[in-house]
Amino acid sequence: MSLLWQITAINQQLEKIGHEMEQMKASMEKVRPMYDMFKGWAEEFRMATIEQKKMIISQVISRIEIGKGYKINITLNMEYEQFCVGWNGLNNL
Repeated sequence: MSLLWQITAINQQLEKIGHEMEQMKASMEKVRPMYDMFKGWAEEFRMATIEQKKMIISQVISRIEIGKGYKINITLNMEYEQFCVGWNGLNNL
């Protein structure tokens, strides 16, 4: 194996790694606004009064069931797709 061939192979690996890093960075940039939104919701909920928290929860959750062995089943008022708007774009990278 010649030195030139080794250098070429290493350069190709570096290019591949650089490309993968760019894809990861793009994915992170897409997630950032959603992360900030969820973080804002959490802070808003944390700062709310007990009455406001109850009202928020009643808007998000339609049913809570507690079964044998304290198994909890929570039914949300919103659909999964509605909650995760924008996440599908990450799968296309």
